[in-house]
Parts: sequence; C-alpha cells; structure tokens
Amino acid sequence: MSQIQEKKDQLRQEWIELSSAWIKESREGRNPTRNGLLDQPMLEACGNVEGLQILDCGCGEGRFCRILAQRGASYVLGLDLCQPMIKAARELQSSCNEYRVADVQNLSFLLDQRFDLVVSYLNQCDLPDFMANTREVYRILRNRGRFVVANLHPMRSAEGGWYKTENGKKEHVILDRYFEESERYWRMMEVKCPCGTCNSGTFPEHIKASFQLGQQLKSCLIYLNVAPLIPFKGLTNMMVDLFKIKVCQRRVENSLEPAATKAMPVYAQIMSIIKNQKWVGSDETGKRVDGKKWWEWVWPAITPRIRVVGTKW
Repeated sequence: MSQIQEKKDQLRQEWIELSSAWIKESREGRNPTRNGLLDQPMLEACGNVEGLQILDCGCGEGRFCRILAQRGASYVLGLDLCQPMIKAARELQSSCNEYRVADVQNLSFLLDQRFDLVVSYLNQCDLPDFMANTREVYRILRNRGRFVVANLHPMRSAEGGWYKTENGKKEHVILDRYFEESERYWRMMEVKCPCGTCNSGTFPEHIKASFQLGQQLKSCLIYLNVAPLIPFKGLTNMMVDLFKIKVCQRRVENSLEPAATKAMPVYAQIMSIIKNQKWVGSDETGKRVDGKKWWEWVWPAITPRIRVVGTKW
C-alpha cells in the first residue's frame, strides 16, 4: 500500500470517528468559524450562483451545498470520503443537490468541463495530494469557471494556541514551527477511548489556555532540562519522538519558569553552603556553540561542587 493511500485511509477513519459530533454541531449552527467568519467571504467569492452547476469538494454533511442550492444553483454535487457524512447529507437532500462518497483527488468519473463553479471549503488542508485535486478541478471546470478555496492559514495550524493571563484574558498567540513544511494534525471535538467509545465535550471554562501540560509531563521536562541539561529544542524534539506530543519551546519555558522561581530559596541555601566550603581544585572545558565559544568551569569542594556554563565568567 502506498504512503498516500495509507494517509487517505487514516483521514477517512478519523472523519468517520468525528462524524456524529460534527453533524450535530453543524445542524445546531454551533460552528462559529464557519457561520460567523468564513461563510460570508466564501459566498461573496462564489458570487451569483443562480443557474450554475456546482461541485463541492469535501462537502461533509452538506451544509454549504444546501446554502448554494437555496441561493439558486441549478445543481450542486457534494463529494466526501466519509460515508456517515454523506448519509446525513442525503437526509436533507433536495431536488437540485446530490451527494456521493468519492475521493476528490480522483474525479475521473466526472466529464471534462462539467461545472461552472467548484468550491473547496477547508478541504484541501486535509488532502494528502491537494495538487491532484487542483488538476482534476481544472479539468472539469468550464471556460471562465471558478475554483473557490478556503484553506487554513499556516499560522492557524502552527504549534500553539492562545496565551492567556490568569484571569483568562487573551494576550497573544503562541506561535512556533511556523515555517516547518511537515504534516500538521488538528485534534477536534472528540477523543476515542481504548474501549472504543468516542467522547465529546466543550472546553472547560476554568482552564486558561487552549493546551495544557499535566504535572507529570511538566516534572519530566524539568528533570530532563536540569539533570542531563537537555536544551529546549532537544526537549521539544524528545516529546515528539518518545510521546508523540508536540510542545513548543515557549511552552517548555513557561513550565520551567515557575519551577525555577519556586526553587530559588533552596538554590540560595545550596549556594551559601558551597561558598563556605574549602575548595580542593578547579577545571574548565570549552566548546563552540552556534559560532561562539562557550566554557564550563567546575570548582569541586570537599562535599559539593559549583558548575558554571557561559560565554564568559
């Protein structure tokens, strides 16, 4: 099985697991990103659709198809890989819209120059091969036809969410790994338990950030940073490699700062003990880091020792 086919199968399964919660939210009009932000510019980009033949790539449960039909489109075809979504769309199907389970990266079952307008409403960001979809759309569009695409901005899918104050006020977006061109995954609405049950819910009001680190993971990060001296970048890479958890460097820093503040009284005590010891020797070693010479100095006493790392003493 090819890598692209594996990704298609994974994408189909993820949307099947998400479908019940997604359909419920769409039918109740509780998707503010689409209802309150994207619908209007998408409809403006589509323009007057009266009498047009339209294809919706990745139609989901058919909400936007129904909107286009209500605005006068003569025919709207909605395609999606997720069978539960298509089943739900057909429940509200009218005489001028149709729904099929199909892969929008392969539209070979459609004739050339078949449609006046094609829309992709937050669909290409899900496709393993979005260029295949673009080529197929070009083939099936009539002369002077239009392809209207709403896609995720790289900033929105980059690592991190809102940084909030203790009282919940949004300060700024935590943005990391913006320029990385690797795959990005977005967890939405549901989590599947090992028993097979899908649980969905709203985000707890008492939590002040969109992404939380548990105390055990924070303790792990603190230990790895302090004991073996693993730097922030190394910690973020380790979290991905070992635990499949994407943590931005700023999030690591935010976890370490409170621990460092809490440890300052103990640190002061240790430093006081060390300074009152009789030194028995010293040593130093140097290494170039990012073009700069860094030094490590060690002064061992009879019992404790002091270690300093920096570009200068």
